[in-house]
Amino acid sequence: STLQQQRAVTEQLRREASIKRIPVSVAVADIVRYISEHEQED
Repeated sequence: STLQQQRAVTEQLRREASIKRIPVSVAVADIVRYISEHEQED
């Protein structure tokens, strides 16, 4: 059971490590743009 848990954790970490990362400033700019585009719908 413990070995299976370790394998699951390892798989999860591999998936997370392969995600393309972007700078926080880019993410914030995307969020700000999204909010300003959708504020009328709120």
